[in-house]
Amino acid sequence: MNYLESKATDVDIRQFEECLCENNFFSDRPEIMQAYVRSNIPRLYRIFRNMRSCGIDFKGPSLDVGSGWGILYPVYKQFFSGMLPYHMAELFCYETICDGEKLPCVIFECEKDQLPHEDSGFALVLFFDVLEHLIIDPVYTVLEFNRVLGKGGHLIINTPNAAAVQRVLKIFAGQNPATENEIRPSSIYQRHNREWTPDEVCQLMECCGFGNCAITTNEDMITHAEADILHFADEKGLLNKAENYFGPEIFCIAEKREDRTIHDDLPEEQRWPEWLYTALDIYRRRPKIFPIHAENPETELLK
Repeated sequence: MNYLESKATDVDIRQFEECLCENNFFSDRPEIMQAYVRSNIPRLYRIFRNMRSCGIDFKGPSLDVGSGWGILYPVYKQFFSGMLPYHMAELFCYETICDGEKLPCVIFECEKDQLPHEDSGFALVLFFDVLEHLIIDPVYTVLEFNRVLGKGGHLIINTPNAAAVQRVLKIFAGQNPATENEIRPSSIYQRHNREWTPDEVCQLMECCGFGNCAITTNEDMITHAEADILHFADEKGLLNKAENYFGPEIFCIAEKREDRTIHDDLPEEQRWPEWLYTALDIYRRRPKIFPIHAENPETELLK
């Protein structure tokens, strides 16, 4: 695992927000989606900043999976034009048009479906703030990404860091350390079902045929109080990771190194690794009946 340095880019957050929000693509979208984007500008900017400063010249075509019906498309079009043409895969789809161009979208339930795309058809898969929502079989999902990516293509993941130092302070305050605690009975895929550490994300990549894992945890967001906790733990010999392991979010870029798909007869340690799935064999298998996904109550607003 290599660490990416969290650093400023040549595009500041004001320019980023202007590109994202001051256009017809944004103003024509439902108000609930506009509000979501506005409230998430800092997080979305950190994703953009990391893509901008990682040193990889992204070349398309690209597939954006479960990342919000193309909310970052204006930014990609202006600053990452090489990753076009652009495609989307979502749990449900509605018509998305930018500058008169309809953005193609397919329906894809990550842990159940296969993407209706050819093998090795994409150079880039974007999977932002979705990994933590998976509940059944994350290896299946990433193996499907491997199938549609060409050799040398990249998978980019953004997800909360389960090892973030801010969680230690929450525990000291007597609070639940998870970044999301709400139970959503009617929308099980809309809550955080399992959050990940940097090591786990890289292990997942390795199980699924990816390598050259480069990660940042946005450690520049670690506060002075949190840094003091890390320094204290280090002095006491309790810290066995570098301090940049403990930032609040994981941004990971992995390169496809070899073909591995859901149809391959993979070794148990790759298909059902015990650090991720239960060690009880009776449960280490695909379910015949998947949990019912109740329709998002916001769906009608998005149509």
